Amino acid sequence: MKKEQDAMRKDMKDLMTSMTATNKQLSEVPSFNLKLISVQDILDDIDSHVKDFAAEVGRRTHLFTRGLEKEKAATKSRLNSVQKIQEGVQSNINLLMGVSDEFSEQKMADSF
Repeated sequence: MKKEQDAMRKDMKDLMTSMTATNKQLSEVPSFNLKLISVQDILDDIDSHVKDFAAEVGRRTHLFTRGLEKEKAATKSRLNSVQKIQEGVQSNINLLMGVSDEFSEQKMADSF
């Protein structure tokens, strides 16, 4: 009988120890819950920053692209202007060469 009582006392002591450990773990749950909420808030904040960053990157990319398109149009306009000037200069050179040839031919004809 004594053995049974000792075994029962040991089982009761083990049960009490187990219940104490369980209660301690359960008492820590709210703090873990607060930590989880804190982590979730941080993740939400990061998500918000990532969305803001992505929006800013999109805005700057759009402005950059629009700027490149304007610069391309301006460069094309300058190129067209230079080509027209070049055509005018070439026309004047051709005219001068023609006049020079005529002058040379006339000078040769006059010298005979």
